[in-house]
Amino acid sequence: MENFVRRIALGVVVLATSVVSIYAQNSSSRSVSISWSGSDNSAYERLVSRPHEVKLNLLSTALLFHPEIAYDYTLNPDISFGGRMAYSFDIVGVPNSQMGKFTLSPYARWHFYKESRGNSLRGFFVEANLAYNYYDSSLMLKSVYVDGERVALEEGQKGAVSAFGLGVGLGYRWVTTRDWTFELGCILGRNIVHSDPVSVYGNFVFSIGKRF
Repeated sequence: MENFVRRIALGVVVLATSVVSIYAQNSSSRSVSISWSGSDNSAYERLVSRPHEVKLNLLSTALLFHPEIAYDYTLNPDISFGGRMAYSFDIVGVPNSQMGKFTLSPYARWHFYKESRGNSLRGFFVEANLAYNYYDSSLMLKSVYVDGERVALEEGQKGAVSAFGLGVGLGYRWVTTRDWTFELGCILGRNIVHSDPVSVYGNFVFSIGKRF
């Protein structure tokens, strides 16, 4: 668990640094927002006229055996609401044991889009989310200590826990002229109801989506 939290925390730091660097490099671009009234607002119009989006997290699906799909609705160019649903396969000891057997997480996002060539959009976002996490404790490996030293790992006892938590997210998003989207991000949260055996939840995001 401790190593998992460290990986998530490191991912947040690395991602935040990358996003700030990208934002600084493109600071000369015009921001796209509700109040933007530039001479060419086709990117803005396309974002609003196709507010629905479905996407798949390729990273968690392919590498962590944790398929995750999401839906996002654009309220305006700055704000969107959506939700994620994920399911983990029964593989003992892999990282998804800490990510939950099943996760349902609604979220709200604040986007900082910037205009780019070809009227595509790009920019970073911050997110606040709620999460329902269902854990199967039999899939978790726990440490066995003798005289204060860890000597082995063993499977957890049979059981299930439903936990509820609050979290935040940070990421970078591209919306192409053909309404394809790409996201790179990181989610980190804390279970505040039934936090035993897992107090922290999180995930890395590298997703591809389609707007309609």
